[in-house]
Amino acid sequence: MNINNFKISTKLTLGFGLMAVLLFLISATSLWKAKNLHDDFESVIHQQYPKVVKIEEIKDLLNTNEVSISHMLHYKESASHEDLIEKVLATRAKIAEALQFLQTQEMDAEEQAILEAFKGPRLEYIDAQDRYIELVRDRRLDDALFLLILEMPNKRNAYHAALKNLVDVQNKLMNQSVEVASQSVTNMYWVIGAATMIVLLGATILSLWIIRSITRPIADAVRVADAVAEGKLTQNIQVVGKSETARLLLSLQQMQAGLVQVVGRVRQGSEGIASASAQISQSNQDLSARTEHQASALQQTTATMEQLHTTVRQNAASAEQANQLSQKARQVATQGGPPWSRWCAAWGKSKPVPGALATSLA
Repeated sequence: MNINNFKISTKLTLGFGLMAVLLFLISATSLWKAKNLHDDFESVIHQQYPKVVKIEEIKDLLNTNEVSISHMLHYKESASHEDLIEKVLATRAKIAEALQFLQTQEMDAEEQAILEAFKGPRLEYIDAQDRYIELVRDRRLDDALFLLILEMPNKRNAYHAALKNLVDVQNKLMNQSVEVASQSVTNMYWVIGAATMIVLLGATILSLWIIRSITRPIADAVRVADAVAEGKLTQNIQVVGKSETARLLLSLQQMQAGLVQVVGRVRQGSEGIASASAQISQSNQDLSARTEHQASALQQTTATMEQLHTTVRQNAASAEQANQLSQKARQVATQGGPPWSRWCAAWGKSKPVPGALATSLA
């Protein structure tokens, strides 16, 4: 598949189509990263945060429980003891509910191990509390005080240590989830930025390619048209593809070839005309020479005619004189006397007698 065979409309459609595909990929990538970010925040909000809240609730209940335990020895009345015992049992129940909630949540192996480790110190501390409550109910306050001071602190400390481990792991997981969510936000920014840069780069390259594929053949066509306008018909026109610009260059190529043929025929005709003009010029020169010769002959004929006319006039004058002499001779002959002597005397006063006339008179 040759790209140069595509029409301009096809190239533009292809370019905008690729840009649309790239934009779709950016949108899809952004949505995918947004979904991951949503999942991370969902994990923080719906998984880690509720467990942290329950553990903090357990801490508060445990503190309330310990306050009620320690306050039992401050009162002597059984009613006050029972009220405090009810509070202790109520806080225990709430702690049990919180632990039950934690067990229903999704946990990893570390969380489950810490939660299982938390149960032992809790049960031991509950057992010490139960013995303490029994001593208080039996009014054995000294034994209860002894248990509260000597045994229960160790149980309480172990309970608090196990609870602290549970709090620490939940805080760690919470921080990890927040870091993952933050990293997801950062990754989303990077992905969107990189995808945007890729789209911009691709769009720029694609635009330059489309512009070049359109303007370069048009520039070649303008160059060829200018050269043809200047009379240069030897331009090398390369036609690549079947697009509109390629067809334009092909038409210019055919036009140049046609003009070359026309110019060749005109040149041949001009050479023929020049040859015929030379022949006509030679014929004109020959005709001019003949005309000059005929003019010279005519001039000579005219001169001869003039000479003949002069001779005729002279002959006519001579004939006139001869006629006059003849008449005079006739008169002399008629009158008598020596004719020749008088005629000669008369003639000698005028002109000599022409030879022909003298011969006729003799």
